[in-house]
Amino acid sequence: LQISAAAAGIPCEPNPRGREHGIARGIALTRSGRRHPMFDGCLQTFDGCAAHTDHVAASWAAAPVCRPGVEAEVLASNDFTPVQGLAVRIDGGEFWSVQYHPELDLGEIARLMRLPASRSL
Repeated sequence: LQISAAAAGIPCEPNPRGREHGIARGIALTRSGRRHPMFDGCLQTFDGCAAHTDHVAASWAAAPVCRPGVEAEVLASNDFTPVQGLAVRIDGGEFWSVQYHPELDLGEIARLMRLPASRSL
């Protein structure tokens, strides 16, 4: 998610609350997320595997303004990370991304959590 945000000029930063590792609880679709095809068939609120320390800046998430030629929509968020899903449109192209990790299973998350903080994501 941070790569698509950075490409769009959206600020990213270390989450001041620290690491969100293990299970990201209460990921809620925004109004835009409930209509977005990436989340078609998803519950409106769900949990997901997580392994990150950085996030889209909360200040941007509270008032999402993009540079000219860029559009972005927050698709999902939770209490820990204000942007858990993002759609970015630049020059006719569109990129969808998520902060949580749907590609990981609980075993992989458990292995990541055993790494020392200095070696983890």
